[in-house]
Amino acid sequence: MPEQRDTDSQGSGIIMRKDGYILTNNHVVNGATEIKVRLKDGREFEAKRIGSDDRTDVAVIKVEGKDLPAANFGNSDEVKVGQWAIAIGAPYQLDYSFTVGFVSAKERSAVWSRTGSAYEDYIQTDAAINPGNSGGPLCDIEGRVIGINTLIRGLNRGIGFAIPINMALDSAEKLIRDGKIVRPWLGVQIEALADNKELAETLKDVKDGVVIRAIYPNTPAAKSDLKPADIIVAVDGVPVKSPRDLQRQVLRKQVGQSVNLSVLRDGKPVKVALSTGELPDQPQFEIGRAHV
Repeated sequence: MPEQRDTDSQGSGIIMRKDGYILTNNHVVNGATEIKVRLKDGREFEAKRIGSDDRTDVAVIKVEGKDLPAANFGNSDEVKVGQWAIAIGAPYQLDYSFTVGFVSAKERSAVWSRTGSAYEDYIQTDAAINPGNSGGPLCDIEGRVIGINTLIRGLNRGIGFAIPINMALDSAEKLIRDGKIVRPWLGVQIEALADNKELAETLKDVKDGVVIRAIYPNTPAAKSDLKPADIIVAVDGVPVKSPRDLQRQVLRKQVGQSVNLSVLRDGKPVKVALSTGELPDQPQFEIGRAHV
């Protein structure tokens, strides 16, 4: 099982703006009644929580300061497997540490479970990440932040994971603006066509697609012409091969935006139009199987 670092007493963070906004992990500040920030120069601040998102494990806190040393952010979409990776943080209640390794893989999912989700898109690195590094930066060789160190799979095994900085900053900006993150959804439980042996056997010429296992009541899908056992093969003309493909395409939409799905029903192509709704914050949708 992957081990989440001990963050009861401390974690790390990244100054994202000179006026005091700090990016960290949700699990670093989750449940905290008091948050204190200590900079490398020794200055200490009381911080308040601006917002957090448990799906991406991102949180934003704020200190009252001016001209703070803000980080230089890179573009995680441009990260290459094999490039240098530098992890910075404060492990085991020690002062700052600096460890070096490589980017081992990108777009890692199913780190916590076998199912994975659209919110799991980790950068994997062999740079040493230890308890207390949570929320700290993963940098490239130029010192630009490319990720947020967030979890490890076993101590001293050289397998660590970071949230891509593009995803983290997108979540952070929404938290700063709105205090929460609103996501679109259709309201269906889904699985890969390859995982549905019965349907896959009847459609031997179809290799990829996403099967609708169930439709949740009072959702956009329930108000549309979608039916269980429909196979979604494209969203607005963009092919989808897996549940993660479908989730990502839907997440790019705005709540209330019209979506046109290309569907196979009983082997015949069908077009289904609907508008996205707002993803509810209900734990049952996170358990067991993928949804969108």
